[in-house]
Amino acid sequence: MRHHHPSVASTSAAPPSAISRRGLLTSGTALTALAVTGVTPSGGAAPAHAAVAPATQAVAGGLADANLFEILEPVRVVYSRSSIAGTPLVSYEDAGRQLSFRGEEITRVGATWGELVTVTIEHLADAFIRTFTLIVPTVRVAPGAEAEFETLGIETTDRSSAFVLPPGPSGALQSYRIHQLHGMAQHVTF
Repeated sequence: MRHHHPSVASTSAAPPSAISRRGLLTSGTALTALAVTGVTPSGGAAPAHAAVAPATQAVAGGLADANLFEILEPVRVVYSRSSIAGTPLVSYEDAGRQLSFRGEEITRVGATWGELVTVTIEHLADAFIRTFTLIVPTVRVAPGAEAEFETLGIETTDRSSAFVLPPGPSGALQSYRIHQLHGMAQHVTF
């Protein structure tokens, strides 16, 4: 499976059926998760160090914060807060693309109400940048157990970097498509 570079469109070599949680854990690769926008107002990539994700914690009573999240429809997203290599992984699949992200290709922003995980799913130079952001709630699970969760995915198309003669692009420069998502979460040890 090839890894996606944020500025280059890429397709994974693995068929959709070949991607599984077990494969994610053993191969150290995954498809991409969602992204806030991962783009600065000027259209450049946001620095990876600007976002910090919450750490996975053990909780009293034998529960732990989930660190592996899987969404199957309408887009397929697998997000792992860490991996055997110690880096976060995201895999993203929709009708037109299969993408994998790792480490600094993923922007993670922690908030009191969850974590925003953003990846760049399409970049057409001088036209637009499309990102996907997954809102990841805090999910507590018992060892070996899974828990269902509901969340949102935000697909952002940003045309602020579009090449247009002065005075530049007009109107709303960002547009959004919201996805209602249902997923499963679990805590795994790497």
